[in-house]
Amino acid sequence: WLYQNRQTELAVSLMRDLEQGTDGIQSAHLNNTLGLWYLQQNAPSLAAYRFGKAVQAGDTLNLLNELFARTENGEFASVVPRWDSLRFSPLPHFRAPAGPMAKITRALVGGRDSLGDAEKTAVVFYSRREDMTPLVSSINDLSYRASALLFLAQNHLKRGNMPAAESDLRALQSLTLNDSTAKKLIANLELDVLWRKRDWNGLGRAMGNTDSPRQTLYQAEIAAATGKTAEAEKQYAAALRQLPFDQEVTLAVSAFYGRNKNPDRAHQVLSESLQTYPTATEVRKAYVLQSLELNLTDYAAQGMETLRQQLPPADYQ
Repeated sequence: WLYQNRQTELAVSLMRDLEQGTDGIQSAHLNNTLGLWYLQQNAPSLAAYRFGKAVQAGDTLNLLNELFARTENGEFASVVPRWDSLRFSPLPHFRAPAGPMAKITRALVGGRDSLGDAEKTAVVFYSRREDMTPLVSSINDLSYRASALLFLAQNHLKRGNMPAAESDLRALQSLTLNDSTAKKLIANLELDVLWRKRDWNGLGRAMGNTDSPRQTLYQAEIAAATGKTAEAEKQYAAALRQLPFDQEVTLAVSAFYGRNKNPDRAHQVLSESLQTYPTATEVRKAYVLQSLELNLTDYAAQGMETLRQQLPPADYQ
C-alpha cells in the first residue's frame, strides 16, 4: 500500500527491516519484491543484489531477474556467458529469453549478430550510449522505433545534449501512435526537456496533462524559481520520499540548498541519499565536491576511493 501510494522511501525501509532475519521462501519473496521495486526505481545494481539473495534463498526463477538487472546495470561482459549458457537450459522458461538476450548482450560488447527490431530496441535501451541514431533509424516497426527514440532521448538528456534530445522529442511527436502508454511516456519526456531548459512557464502548463513520477520535483522547482522558498522546501522533501533512488531528484534538492546558502544541508541531503543508494555514482560525485566545499577532506577522500572502486577506469579519470 505504501509503495503504491508513492511512499517509496518508507515502503523500502520497512521491507528491508522485514527481510532481515528471514530465510527460505519468505526471504526469497521479500527480496524479489525489493528487487522489482528497485528496478522500477531505476536502481538496477540494488535490484541485482536482491534478486541474487532470492536465488540464494531457494527461488531459482529469480536468476532471470538477476541477469536482467545486471544487464541493465551495464555488466555486459559478465552476463554474456551466463545468458549464453541458459540457451541450453532444460527449463523452457530459461531458454526462451536467453536466446534473444545472448544476442543483445553480444551486440553490446561488439558482436556482429543479426538483430531484429525488438533486439535493436533493447540494445539502445541497455547501452545508455548516444551514438545509436543509425541503429534507431534502421528499425522498421513503428512501436519499436518509438521506444528506441524514447530511450535515445533519455540518454541524450542524461548527458546534457539538449539539441539532440529536443530533436528526438520532435521525431517522437511526429509519429502517429495509438498506444496510450507510449503517449504518456512522450509527454513525460517533454516535461523533462522543459525542466532541463528551465522553462518554468512551459513546464507549469504541460504538467496539467501528465502524471509524471517527477511531478512533485517539478512543482518544487517552479516554487523555488518563483521565490516561494518555504513551499519549495516542502515539495523537495516530498520528492525525496517519493523518489529516493532518482539521482537527479537528489541532486536538484541538494542544489536548492546550495543556492540558498545552506551548504551543510546540501551535504546532508547527499549523505543521506548515499546511505539509501550507495552505488549512486552521480550523487557520490556531488558528495565529494560538496565535502571539499565544506573542507571535509576526509569525507571527500573516502568518496573518491569509493568512486574509484565503482567506476570503470576511464570514467574515474
